[in-house]
Amino acid sequence: MIELGSHTLISGGGGCLSLALEDVSPLTIKEIAQRALELCGYSYEFQKERFSAIVWEDRLEVTE
Repeated sequence: MIELGSHTLISGGGGCLSLALEDVSPLTIKEIAQRALELCGYSYEFQKERFSAIVWEDRLEVTE
């Protein structure tokens, strides 16, 4: 579970999180994604509003 202000993100299990939030700023979505990665032991600062991040076989793959 990740809490950011009044927003809470809970994984359904299986290690997969999907962010498709309405009425949430792009900055907040980036912060949530960054915190999720930090919980997995990764550090990355997203630059663009649209991005994807996948951790596969202990490697972080980011597309922006």
